[in-house]
Amino acid sequence: MEKFLSIITLMSICITGSAQIDMHCHMIPDSYLEAVKAHGMEMDEGFPIPSWNAEEHLKFMDEAGIKTSVLTMPAPQPYFGDGVQSAAICRKFNEEAAALKALHPGRFLFCAALPLPDVNLAIEEARYALDVLGADGVKLATNSYGQYLGDEELDPLMAFLNSRKAIIITHPHKPSSANDKLIAAVPLASYEYLAEIEVFPEKLSEYLGYAKEVGTVSMATEPGVIGLFSMQDESDSCRIYILEVYADQEAYLDHLKTAHFKKYKEGTADMVKSLKLIDTNPMVTAALNKSAIR
Repeated sequence: MEKFLSIITLMSICITGSAQIDMHCHMIPDSYLEAVKAHGMEMDEGFPIPSWNAEEHLKFMDEAGIKTSVLTMPAPQPYFGDGVQSAAICRKFNEEAAALKALHPGRFLFCAALPLPDVNLAIEEARYALDVLGADGVKLATNSYGQYLGDEELDPLMAFLNSRKAIIITHPHKPSSANDKLIAAVPLASYEYLAEIEVFPEKLSEYLGYAKEVGTVSMATEPGVIGLFSMQDESDSCRIYILEVYADQEAYLDHLKTAHFKKYKEGTADMVKSLKLIDTNPMVTAALNKSAIR
């Protein structure tokens, strides 16, 4: 990769007076949502893709004192093994974003979606978006399908964007694939993390019912689930800690696709005040049920 790229993050946008610019928000048109759902990826990030429309977004902007929002495509990256299909989805998204920008002058800007991991198609779409649609920049879905910021595979795209002095916003999408590529030689004995959850007090009883059900069903039906250890903070019962241990990362991803997990995630969406996932490494591997590890 060239050492002196003119990569300009949106933090460089000048904010004058009291005008506020929201530099990180997503447009979720029906065309994108339908494409993602058609391939069963609506829970690919581990939570449902929220509903969205321009009118509600503008209402929120007015209430929050935001003059302009910079729109980008959300996760997951719409690549389903076919670069041409991905390019068509990105083109539709970019055209809709350009139309919205034209309909509401000064309220919306947009950074174009690119059909990565296909670098050639991404360059083609970046050129069209910048030259024809008047995109204000481009978005790089880093960590998508084995590509990461700094990957030599992206050099031709970065060289093109550098030549255009294009504004770039980077946004990670599911780092698992990139991690697999970078540490493929390292065998994983298990995959685990600690979830810290804060529940709204008035929703606690209902939330615990959902949590108990998903934990029980997961342990009973998923061979790759080694352990789900749920705990409540003794000093604050609304704080929940769940140590989740899976045979490997594939088992974890399979867990996210199950009907019982989707029921839990969707059913508790308005119950959870905050969620923090902490990656961990086992200190005493002998404590794990090795018969379940692949």
